[in-house]
Amino acid sequence: MRSARAATLLAALFLTIASPQAVRSEDAITRSQADSILIELRQIRQLLERQQSPRAAVPAPDRTVTLASVAEYEIGRKDAPLTMVEFADYECPFCRQFHTTTFEQIKKDWIDTGKLRFVSRDLPLDFHPHSFKATVAARCAGEQGKYWELRHVLTINATQLELPSLVTYASDLGLDTTRFVACLGAEKYAPEIRKDMADAGAAGISGTPTFVLGRSTKAGMTGVVVVGALPYPEFDTRLRSLLAGK
Repeated sequence: MRSARAATLLAALFLTIASPQAVRSEDAITRSQADSILIELRQIRQLLERQQSPRAAVPAPDRTVTLASVAEYEIGRKDAPLTMVEFADYECPFCRQFHTTTFEQIKKDWIDTGKLRFVSRDLPLDFHPHSFKATVAARCAGEQGKYWELRHVLTINATQLELPSLVTYASDLGLDTTRFVACLGAEKYAPEIRKDMADAGAAGISGTPTFVLGRSTKAGMTGVVVVGALPYPEFDTRLRSLLAGK
């Protein structure tokens, strides 16, 4: 019954967002943001349909992928037993949701306690017009030791990523803006970003946020794929299972 009510509500939301009248220039969200919401709603609808199916009692096995390399920007102990890789897009509203809710609890309980290494990788989606430039901006900030600080600012300001805003954020963080703007204008880190995108594609990862959770190794990793801004208990359960060797 609860699933049926959720499905009804989902259908109403889907029709509202999908209708041409729902996204106009004066509305609060842009077409690209509406497209992102539609992708997530489709995933939720598919989940609800599986829950209502007679075969739902047999859950589908987790999809496992191998990443040849995870050596990007990371926080946590390098010798932590577990690794979480996030493929994210700065213009993605669900990445913002994960960052402002679930991530802080994961950091407190898992990263800060030495049990988890968290790796940030980039997957700017082509229907987000400002995402690629924002991704370059974060890496340019990394040149000056401020990657994580700008990453945070960009993520929570997902709807304000135009070039003037990027420069303002850099200035507010005390970066050398002349050096920052030069790096940004040259798209200095475009090859590294496209490598992240290629690695995601090779692993069958096409949406954000998507996570790979697994045991840590010195080079690459093999882990289970978790899609979406799931609530903290979902991640906590999976991490505990991995830590126990299950």
